[in-house]
Amino acid sequence: MWLTSLSIRRPLMIVMAILAIMMAGAVAYRSMAVELMPSVRIPVVAVSIAYPGAGPKEVESRITKPVEDAVASTPG
Repeated sequence: MWLTSLSIRRPLMIVMAILAIMMAGAVAYRSMAVELMPSVRIPVVAVSIAYPGAGPKEVESRITKPVEDAVASTPG
C-alpha cells in the first residue's frame, strides 16, 4: 500500500527509479558475453570389435563387459 501512495504523491520519483532500473538492465545486457554457438566438448569413445561366429551372450560376457570396464576407468 505504501508503494501505491508513494506513486501517487511522487510520480516523477517512480518514473526516475524505473528509468534507472532500465538503464542498469541495458548496461548489464550489453556487457554480458553471449555466444550463440559455444564450444562444447563431450567426451566420447567409440570401440568396434568383431567376433565372427559368436552368439550375443558370448560377445557380451567375453568382449563387451571387459572392454566397458577398461574404457570406463580412463580419465577425462
